[in-house]
Amino acid sequence: MIAASYNNLGLVHFKSKNIIESLRSFETSLKIRGQLIIDFGFINEDILSSYNNIAGIYFQLNDYEKCLEYYNQYFEFKRKFPQLAENEATNEIAVTYNNLGLCMVKLHKFKEALENFEKFYQIKKEIYGEEHEETGAALINIASLNYKLNNFELALKIYSKVLLLYESKLSKEHAELIYLYKNIGHCLTSIGDFTQAEFAYKKGLDICQKNNGELNLFTSDLNISLGNLYENINQLPKTKIYLQKALDIRKKLISMSNYNNPNIKNSELEESIPIMENQKILNTDNNEAHNKMHYGFNKLDINDTKIIDKIDFNRSFILKNNEVIIKLEDRINAIK
Repeated sequence: MIAASYNNLGLVHFKSKNIIESLRSFETSLKIRGQLIIDFGFINEDILSSYNNIAGIYFQLNDYEKCLEYYNQYFEFKRKFPQLAENEATNEIAVTYNNLGLCMVKLHKFKEALENFEKFYQIKKEIYGEEHEETGAALINIASLNYKLNNFELALKIYSKVLLLYESKLSKEHAELIYLYKNIGHCLTSIGDFTQAEFAYKKGLDICQKNNGELNLFTSDLNISLGNLYENINQLPKTKIYLQKALDIRKKLISMSNYNNPNIKNSELEESIPIMENQKILNTDNNEAHNKMHYGFNKLDINDTKIIDKIDFNRSFILKNNEVIIKLEDRINAIK
């Protein structure tokens, strides 16, 4: 009861953006749950949630070494008490592997990151089957990491596989395809296939405008991608047109910079690895309902945009957007 109360208090603090207090509450919950094991041999899987929650907080604080430490403790606890790990094919375990992979990326441990993303994918495939969109989504970070490692053709192959799956399971104009077309465009640009890259960017842009409208950061980013592409093939008038479109969108969004504005909130300028969402869990041992934090599926950003501090999103968005605006203005002015 007391441990769950501290866990819930941690959730309340997190929702109130009191990240340090949230961390203290989760750590207290973990300490109590650990002491119950020592004193009474009371082993409950809730302690795994405590490790996950603390790791997630340290990720938010950009302390990736501490984040890794708690994920390692999570898996060490599972090995020590195998009765808690009878079924390895669960969504919670899958996303923990994904999150550990994301932490490894931040620490530049790319081989280990890829291994964890592969485990994430394999568990999703076991749960849902190979042709399910959840399984396809689990391939995205594998593709993105391969892109980061300059394995452009492999990344392209994986992104294209997910695209075909999404088109068959969702629709050919679903919002999830925007991200895929953008990254496919990046891969094609990187291997020098500018004609197909142009098609991918424009397809993504068309879907984005239909789903989100013109005033959206994804729309701005795709215009920038098209501007970059035309610059690569020395079509500078087109470069200027698309960069100007991107600039106009970002200037308009500055006046709309509100955390509840979906045109901003859903953009890739947000923290690309958001903290866990809440999920209600019923503890059948004591019939006590409590909240557990968990990660949803999160994608690597292959553009390497800097992380935005979600604790003060408005301030961070304005600062980051102003940086992009200045760079865009400089680039446009440099085109003769």
